[in-house]
Amino acid sequence: MSSTSIEHAGSSLEEQPLLRRGKRRLPSLNIQHWHSHPFKGDEWSVRSTKQKTAQFLSSKAGHYSVLMLVSLDVLSMIADFILNLFKCEQGKKGSDWDLALEILGSISLVFSCLFVVELIASVWAFGWRYFNSWFHCFDAFIVIAGFITDVALRGIIEEVASLIVVMRLWRVVKIIEELGVGAQEQTEELNVKLEKVESENEDLRSEISRLKGAMKKAGLDQQRLETYEGRRDGSSYRWCQSAAEKHSEASDYANVSTLTGFDPAPKSVAILLLSIFLQFKKSAEFLSLFTNLKPKPSSYSWNTGVFVRMTPEEIQSYLRGLVAPLRNDIPTPLLHRPSEAGLDYQDVFFPSEDGITLEAWYIPRPGSNKLIIVNHPLRCNRSGFPAHLEPWKAFLGGSMTGNDFELNFIPDLKILHEAGYNVLAYDMRNFGNSGQANGGISGTGHFESRDVVGSLNYVRSREDTKDMTVGLFSRCLGGIATFFAIHRRPEIFKDVRCLLVPEPLSYRPFVERALEMASLDDHFDEVNRLVKIQSSFDIDELSPIPIMESVRIPTFIYSVRNDILTKESDVQTMYDRIPVEEVEMVVIKRFRTVWGVESGKDFENWIPWFPDLKKQGYAGVEVDITDRDADNLEQLRKILDDVGLEATVLLHTSWAGYVGGRPRDLTPDVHLDIYRQNLERAKILKPVKINAQSGGDYWSLDESVYFYQKTLAIDEELGLTGLVSHETHRNRSLFTPYAAKYILPKIPELRVTADVSHWVVVCERLLDLGEEDKEILDLLIPRVTHIHARIGTTQSSQCPEPEDPVFKEERDFFERLWLRIVKARNKDSDLITFVPEYGPYPYHPYGSVRTHGQVADSEGARLQKLFEESLKQ
Repeated sequence: MSSTSIEHAGSSLEEQPLLRRGKRRLPSLNIQHWHSHPFKGDEWSVRSTKQKTAQFLSSKAGHYSVLMLVSLDVLSMIADFILNLFKCEQGKKGSDWDLALEILGSISLVFSCLFVVELIASVWAFGWRYFNSWFHCFDAFIVIAGFITDVALRGIIEEVASLIVVMRLWRVVKIIEELGVGAQEQTEELNVKLEKVESENEDLRSEISRLKGAMKKAGLDQQRLETYEGRRDGSSYRWCQSAAEKHSEASDYANVSTLTGFDPAPKSVAILLLSIFLQFKKSAEFLSLFTNLKPKPSSYSWNTGVFVRMTPEEIQSYLRGLVAPLRNDIPTPLLHRPSEAGLDYQDVFFPSEDGITLEAWYIPRPGSNKLIIVNHPLRCNRSGFPAHLEPWKAFLGGSMTGNDFELNFIPDLKILHEAGYNVLAYDMRNFGNSGQANGGISGTGHFESRDVVGSLNYVRSREDTKDMTVGLFSRCLGGIATFFAIHRRPEIFKDVRCLLVPEPLSYRPFVERALEMASLDDHFDEVNRLVKIQSSFDIDELSPIPIMESVRIPTFIYSVRNDILTKESDVQTMYDRIPVEEVEMVVIKRFRTVWGVESGKDFENWIPWFPDLKKQGYAGVEVDITDRDADNLEQLRKILDDVGLEATVLLHTSWAGYVGGRPRDLTPDVHLDIYRQNLERAKILKPVKINAQSGGDYWSLDESVYFYQKTLAIDEELGLTGLVSHETHRNRSLFTPYAAKYILPKIPELRVTADVSHWVVVCERLLDLGEEDKEILDLLIPRVTHIHARIGTTQSSQCPEPEDPVFKEERDFFERLWLRIVKARNKDSDLITFVPEYGPYPYHPYGSVRTHGQVADSEGARLQKLFEESLKQ
């Protein structure tokens, strides 16, 4: 017999059984030489028995066997102790008690014998290196001591023996160790299974990549493959992920600021964009395949993604499918209502421009003066599109394309509502529950433009919506219809603040791409003929590109790149035709001063107040950071973020709070140190503007110039250039217009907060009467980046009722000045900020009819409307 002579030189099990198997090391094998050697059968039998014993002791069954024995031994010992204790305390004597204790003693002896057998078997199977572990050494001592106690010493020195028996409770530790070993083994098994699953998953990924490569070579591009993958798993998360990926490649055809025409807080804008980018991504994919154009399966290979030769009949069927969306014979049903999302709503109806009855939902948002009108995509309605049901299922290719999911627009409406908007969502003609018209012709945008006009007329006719700020959310067909409506009736849209148009589609590029896919490019004229028959329009009349110069409202257009059935260049051309000077939009943001309202402990007074300010249309609050440390400001920033409010900061460069007498030696350099410290803390609030009450009226004019020059250097050092403006305030360097006349020309970069009520008091006159005063205002206005809008008189920096006729002269002066500032900012910036800064007593006269806060809120709303209207002129 041929065999190997194997030398176990230095080989051992590094760790022994009953410990974690994964840490054991197999003996090393040193192959010395080959030779013939007869082994006796008994020797092989011994080795085999040792091996099996070692395997059993190392196995899960062995661990659990030992665990069971140890547990039973411990229970018997505890029972023995309890019976002895009870017998001793109660003084019980009798054969029953002695018999029970004798039985327990016999059981203990049995366990001692079993543990000795276990010990001998372990030493025999693993050798003396079994005792390399201190745990096993100590355990062996306890086993042997317990055995000697039970066999040799019982009845002789039983009291001493009992103490040794107590040490067998050590085996409780062994129970814990055995449980730990079992858990480790299960973890190892799970890790092995996990590694196997990951390996199989990686193999599947490789196979999918290989198949995608083969399909791409066969003519199906990567985006289409990703689209199908996203549809088939039925997961809304995959849709969101896909939307995020597409957004990263999106053609953002307008500055995102054009969407913020309502001046909502950033969180509101983010929520609105999220709704559009996630939900409309479904609609964009839907539009990519939105036709009855899929030929019979015999004409198209869904395995390779390429068309095969079609019969003449199949070609005609395919061409007719391209124009099918232009006539809607079966209106799409409404399968969902806003109540499903917990929204209160009203069922309303109103006439289109030409008298067709349109059905709608009005979803009110209490406390909001902003309204969104939703214009739905082609073939859809205000509720969505039931692509999971027949006959609408065939519209998207059904389950063969993975387009058998349902589009539900109700979540969109809820997001808009929660972001602070009233919402009007309606069905255009020939869709949903609205009236039929024009012989069922749909999708051209021409007839639907009359519905867009009708929705605006309805909003302006309702008592509760006529004064609201209006924006339009017009998807696909809704966008095309809106463009045509703006071209025909521009006067209707003069007050619309913004227009959002995801994926506007012209019909020509859609048809061209579809024909190109089917290698039927030479059939375009035939399709155009069918378009005329179906809709009465030439195909080029179904594009808004020729009339885009009529779009004069802030517009944001969103489109997906490389959409398989549209052309990016078409949407880009739409955007490019919008007059450039009208694309950018100035935003006026109103901030509320917290002056006169104590924050309370942990801002307990401000927390319930801030949401109300948000509802009133404030963009944020202006906070004096005097005596607020970094932790306090961080807490405040979090509270503002939770509500969706921004911040402007008020800081001082003199002694804190200006309480008491002015300290000596407050030189410009002392002020600069305080200025730097306050700016560093102000950054925590991430302010939109920083207003500094800075300098001193007791300095020379040259000292003030020195001070302001140094502040600009600090601004640049801290990354705040252009963010800080210095207030025209009494007790400060710019306390008088004549100080400003000297300082401002010497520091061209200096920005100013205009609180001219102080100048009017200091000069005891309105400042647009004398020629010199007018010249100073002309010098001031281009420097103003922030307005403290408070009407005062020549004897008081604040009047109690600005709209009282008695203050008409003062009101006219201040409004003329502020409007000049707003229009000047409109030329240089897209952001105008102001604070209706009406403060408490002694600014606000004692005994006034209204509180200073009520005056601030009413004046703020009035001035915002005044400023916005001025920009439209």
